[in-house]
Amino acid sequence: PTPAPAKEEPKAAAEPDWATASDDDAKAWLMTKGEEVYNKGGSGGPVAACVTCHQANGEGLPNAFPPLKGSEEFMGDCAKHAGIVFHGLQGEIEVQGQKYNGVMTPMNLTDAEVAAVVTYERNSWGNAYGICKPADVAGARTK
Repeated sequence: PTPAPAKEEPKAAAEPDWATASDDDAKAWLMTKGEEVYNKGGSGGPVAACVTCHQANGEGLPNAFPPLKGSEEFMGDCAKHAGIVFHGLQGEIEVQGQKYNGVMTPMNLTDAEVAAVVTYERNSWGNAYGICKPADVAGARTK
């Protein structure tokens, strides 16, 4: 008997043309790609996946890694949120009344991957903080 062909992973939708994509189409792509990056890491080389520290439920780990769920004040605008992903974060911070003092390493991601993962974080676990397109996060890479 001939072995069954290996199943192929479904191909992700092509990145939209950001100049012409509707907000709904942009959000759909960003959420799908963002979930992938959050759970598996990015395409730019060795990258820790966000889920490792912030957990699948976005609640982080008490006394170690802060929650993303319900943390609008910390996520701030797109550039602020993207800046944390691009450059990491070190030192004491307070999120939702809890102090954390650890290290988040910079992530080696493309602008589109950062836009996607922050959009995913901003719109998962009951969060509804809006989308971030690559143009919204690009400036944070150099700051």
